[in-house]
Amino acid sequence: MKYPPRWKNSTRCAKRSRQCIIPIVLHRVENWPLATVQDFAIYVSGNPTVFAECLKTENPFSDTSPFGKTIKMYTEWKAKGFFEPEVFPDFGAAMDSVAYGRAAMMLFGSWVVPQIQGRVPKGKDPSIIKFAPAPDFGAGRYVLAAPADNWAISKFSKNKEAARMFIEYIANDSQFIADSGFIANKKGVKPIVPELYAIIDEMVEKGECKVILQPPNDENALNNQKVLEEAGLYADYKYVGLLFDALDITKPDDWSEYYKQAETLNQLYARYKNELGVEWKD
Repeated sequence: MKYPPRWKNSTRCAKRSRQCIIPIVLHRVENWPLATVQDFAIYVSGNPTVFAECLKTENPFSDTSPFGKTIKMYTEWKAKGFFEPEVFPDFGAAMDSVAYGRAAMMLFGSWVVPQIQGRVPKGKDPSIIKFAPAPDFGAGRYVLAAPADNWAISKFSKNKEAARMFIEYIANDSQFIADSGFIANKKGVKPIVPELYAIIDEMVEKGECKVILQPPNDENALNNQKVLEEAGLYADYKYVGLLFDALDITKPDDWSEYYKQAETLNQLYARYKNELGVEWKD
């Protein structure tokens, strides 16, 4: 995740904001970038199944639960002006804001790094764009999520064998993965910019960074998604958007409407969880 390499606290973000530099590019062209809340909740909690574990909690959208705490943190950053003040017209414009120094960092996956490196002004060293883990907001270490793309062969495919060979190639050719900007799954593979993973490698070796693998798409995860879908909250990640937009940023200290919205979402979640008859399964 993200740029520049060491992001220490909100004081630095506030300073960047006063300098007319966007501290964190959220690139909210559509609602889908808010899906990063799910990933960020992993950093905040240090738990890869925190999203599915909404099934465990009585009030998943309250700031007393890990997932609700993460959404509130996002909303507070918005109120403090840490995100871009206006929506970018497209994702390329968001990447350019980092490449040209108009933004300090972007919240996104490793595959974006080479694209931004390719956009830096002529004559600049692309390695000025770094990739680094996120702080864990309390436990005194950094967290790096290691997600994976999901590949499948459609039952309607007319070339299933060719599709299978392609998936095997993607899975086994680590250089292809590295050249695409992802973290390679084998040692000895060189990224496009050799220094790209140096920060993370050093922190992992020192024990300063906890690596968390992608959580399984198991029965708990599917049931949590079903509850959100039945509640009308999953499409375009409305569960995030409704809370994210509930706070009046002209009154950043007034959280009354936010808490009302959180309670509404908690009630919806509880209702449809009960109707579907699903519970967390160990």
